[in-house]
Amino acid sequence: MPVLTHHTFGLDPRAALAPVERALRKGVITARGADRALRVAWSVADLAGEAMPGPDQVVTALDFRDRGFQ
Repeated sequence: MPVLTHHTFGLDPRAALAPVERALRKGVITARGADRALRVAWSVADLAGEAMPGPDQVVTALDFRDRGFQ
């Protein structure tokens, strides 16, 4: 079962939330970090002219973090 739901962030958990789900499960980020990364992903999507973030924007947001995401 996904830790995050589409009701919380308005995203498709199978696609856009997959990178952040992996990071949470590996312990790379905390729930607070996931929230912040998703907020950044929304900003990245806005700057790209997208209606909502997809997996690419979420990975980009995770890459902005100090520890990065593999």
